Amino acid sequence: MLFVDVMFALLVAVLLSLLFLPLADPYRERAGGSSGALLFFFLVLFFATWAGGVWLTPVGPALWGGYWLPFVLIGLFVALLLAAAAEPTRRDYLRRKTAPVQEAEAETVAVTFFGVLFWILMIGLAVAVIARYLSV
Repeated sequence: MLFVDVMFALLVAVLLSLLFLPLADPYRERAGGSSGALLFFFLVLFFATWAGGVWLTPVGPALWGGYWLPFVLIGLFVALLLAAAAEPTRRDYLRRKTAPVQEAEAETVAVTFFGVLFWILMIGLAVAVIARYLSV
């Protein structure tokens, strides 16, 4: 069951990441930041889909011994949530180009904070997945 769940979560995360790829900022590609944002999007989407898919009540048709519908529903919800929370990209590029020193320092603090928040989220989702498999 573990293998099937991982494959469902991976498939949903890859497909939704490719679907949301056109929303990536073309201006960040010059600075090498677009691939990092896409990796962040994929990792959060994969772990959230996996955690949500194993914790939701199995519904829908079974495929290879597992239920795929909860993975799709959670993946779609998280992908839309992440896309809605994204900052408008063009304005961000122009602001970074002309940002004063104080704003650059504040941005460094924000990047550090969200980096720590990202790892807390990843650890929390991993704990949720492990807890589900240990409780079965």
